[in-house]
Amino acid sequence: MKRLKLFFVSLIFLTSATIMAQWVQKPSGTNDILTGVHFPSANVGFVVGIGGTILKTTDIGETWNTVYSNANISLKSVYFINESVGFAVGNNILKTIDGGNSWEIINSTITDINKITFTTDQIGFLSSSTGLYKTTDGGNNWALKSSMPCMSMSFPSQNVGYIHANSNSIFKTIDGGETWTLSNPNANPNSISIVSTLFFTTEDKGFFGGYYYAAFTKTTDGGTSWNCINTDCQADLGVGVKSIYFSSNTVGYAVSQSQNNILKTMDGGETWTSQNLGTAMFYDIYFTSDNVGFVVGGIGEIFKTTNGGSLGIAATAPDTIAVYPNPTADRLKIEVDSNLMFPIHFKLNNTLGENLIDHRLLSNSNTIELSDLSKGVYLYQLLNANNEIVKIGKIIKE
Repeated sequence: MKRLKLFFVSLIFLTSATIMAQWVQKPSGTNDILTGVHFPSANVGFVVGIGGTILKTTDIGETWNTVYSNANISLKSVYFINESVGFAVGNNILKTIDGGNSWEIINSTITDINKITFTTDQIGFLSSSTGLYKTTDGGNNWALKSSMPCMSMSFPSQNVGYIHANSNSIFKTIDGGETWTLSNPNANPNSISIVSTLFFTTEDKGFFGGYYYAAFTKTTDGGTSWNCINTDCQADLGVGVKSIYFSSNTVGYAVSQSQNNILKTMDGGETWTSQNLGTAMFYDIYFTSDNVGFVVGGIGEIFKTTNGGSLGIAATAPDTIAVYPNPTADRLKIEVDSNLMFPIHFKLNNTLGENLIDHRLLSNSNTIELSDLSKGVYLYQLLNANNEIVKIGKIIKE
């Protein structure tokens, strides 16, 4: 019931005006499901996909080019030490030393890797279902440091790090990953959310995102104690936090799978606000500054913001696009003002964020067939030729 109330409150707010989102979709040139993003500098960035795709940008994410593609390799995470040397991981470890122009498989024995990070140009870590691995020679060789299935990790410094193992166990190292001790989020493990992802802003202050329940749980004493930011640790918020990233000690972002939200904090994680794009699932988020950032996911979807994802009232009049009748039984009419630039993109999602209709509007008068849909509430987006959201709302199918 709480989840339903939150959904309808958000829906009322979003449909009260024509809104232009400051998250703008950028063409990726791929239909791969995108799972990881990293920028070694403000201009240069990389994105990887589960179908073996690696994309690169050199213009702050405005355009993206495919620099590698191999359908036999699944990729989940990417990390660059600098603009030249980087790694892409999944069921293999790929390394480049020329900025992504060429890639070499350097290890084929470590599989099911979900994350890679480096604390120096020589010391790095891999988290995998088979354990945690460490390199001390720039990624050429990797040694197993923990045989616990490792689902997420965060290293705020070279010596101090945290890993998430099993459903809700968090372990800590203070010697660069050589040894690990349990940092139990709660004396009663059944009273906390299952851990989904970790991020530490300092050696002592960090967060984990819940997979089913509490949106965020926080520690300020290096994992000795953990406190739910939500008042009820098992409040069914439908969050499913997939990735957390702090661009500073106070400004942070997260992506939520089940609600397709981007969540933002400006007070160090005490409170979070939602920026709902209503698109497909997001898997990763990265910011190069407090305001410039990227989220990736869905079918080749890359979104960029240059103002921290703020929303503003669109300059277009509310009647620029008419969507009717509502409620409707089988068809939806969409009338578009001739002053708008075509094509206009129409997307319809269910309340779980699953995309059901994706249609390009090329004329002023359009009809969308809804007869195959079940009765219920649906969310729609209309995007202009620049991939900016110009109208969003709800449709009731009778």
